[in-house]
Amino acid sequence: MLPLLALLLTTPSQACLCNPGPRTPCEKNMSAEIAFTGQVKEIHRYTIGEFEFLRVRIEIDEAFKGITGKEAVIHTSTSSCGVPFELNRRYLIDAWISDKGQLTTGACSRTQFLESASEDFENLRNLNRTDGPVKVFGFATANPFGLVIPYRAAAPAPNLTITLRSGERQWQTTTDTNGEYAFTGIPPGEFQLTINLADLPEKQRTHSFTLKSGECRGAYFITVPAANIFGHLHASP
Repeated sequence: MLPLLALLLTTPSQACLCNPGPRTPCEKNMSAEIAFTGQVKEIHRYTIGEFEFLRVRIEIDEAFKGITGKEAVIHTSTSSCGVPFELNRRYLIDAWISDKGQLTTGACSRTQFLESASEDFENLRNLNRTDGPVKVFGFATANPFGLVIPYRAAAPAPNLTITLRSGERQWQTTTDTNGEYAFTGIPPGEFQLTINLADLPEKQRTHSFTLKSGECRGAYFITVPAANIFGHLHASP
């Protein structure tokens, strides 16, 4: 796992480099292995060779994904790729199990002070409901190279109508000056998303997907016809 590799190989004097990740907290939370909130009760420093780590005991307030019980012991580096935990502070923890079987977190995760994590906190709670709102977002661009990580509207296409349908329900918006759009507070269900560009192939201007409680979906459009592009960038045969 790349975050763990960074924890093991980065010294305190080096800056931590994180791979481009999901654009929104919702996307990250959907794929999170372990997520919970809690208060730091004990911090212990230890070394492995030349590297220093923290062993942090946390009293769990609310468990969202992948963990049960009242306490957790989590490990992190003291380098720039670790999390500088503070005693008695409350955190939202985004963690994973390392190759050594240890609960681990780092700077490239979404672990953060709880008071700074309102969007993540609300989304994690919605993921555990059956009727939490969903979100659909994305952008329209005239440049297909915007559809590779990190996603961006390299040539924004503003003022285009985007329509979201679910059964008999329908929502509509337009792309802004950055080519971006978003639908929020939508009930979960099966959806069809369409951009109003009739000259594009149907597969290029329509996305179909299902979202459960609290989930989100990034859907991106290229506004120029291309036989080998269908909402994402594919290599030519």
